[in-house]
Amino acid sequence: MEEKLKKIMAETFKLDENAINEETKMSKVESWDSLSHLQLIAALEEAFGMEIDMDDMLAMTGYKEILEILKK
Repeated sequence: MEEKLKKIMAETFKLDENAINEETKMSKVESWDSLSHLQLIAALEEAFGMEIDMDDMLAMTGYKEILEILKK
C-alpha cells in the first residue's frame, strides 16, 4: 500500500518516489494545489477501489494522513 501511494503521489505531483515520506505535506510541495489534489483523490479511488468521502478528502494534507485514511 505504501509503495502504491508513493507511486501515485510521485506521478500526480511530479516528484521522485524516494523523496516522498512522512514529512511530505501539501504546504511543502509546490505542485500540490487544489487541482492536483483532486487528481490525487481520483487516482487513489481508482487504484484502491474505494470512494473517499469529503471529510477524508479535506484531511488528506500529507503522506502520513493519506496513509492513515487508506488503512481504515
